[in-house]
Amino acid sequence: MTKADSVDEYIASYDSDQQKVLTQLRASLRKAIPDAVELMSYGMPALKTERVLLWYAAQGKHYGLYPKAATVAHFADELRTYECSKGTIRFPRGQKLPVELITRIAKFCVENDMRVSIKKASLKKATAKKTTVKKATAKKASLKKSSVKKTSIKKASIK
Repeated sequence: MTKADSVDEYIASYDSDQQKVLTQLRASLRKAIPDAVELMSYGMPALKTERVLLWYAAQGKHYGLYPKAATVAHFADELRTYECSKGTIRFPRGQKLPVELITRIAKFCVENDMRVSIKKASLKKATAKKTTVKKATAKKASLKKSSVKKTSIKKASIK
């Protein structure tokens, strides 16, 4: 398969049976995350809001859904019947896609991404405050040093 430039090209590059499954997977994800932008990333279709939330692809013997590791861990009990690894869920070819589960996974990706964004924003704010305090303290220290030097110079010139 050659590298596809769009999701439509990617899906069209597979046989009709795989196209049906990929189209169903795509529709389920788009319905779950209507505000997401579709793009190709790492040669696979992906959905993105601020960051890429998840990827999906047709593979040799399965269809892969690639959310982040936290998502796979969150749904571990429900995913017991599927082969999974750290950020990968494999749905075997020939089996019906668990559309309802995929929808919930996609929605969780959005919620988790929002939590991460909020956490990063608060860390950024806290870091900015620390940096401001450090700069103010350094400036104070620098002013003290320069005033000590000036005082020393004045005392030396008086003698």
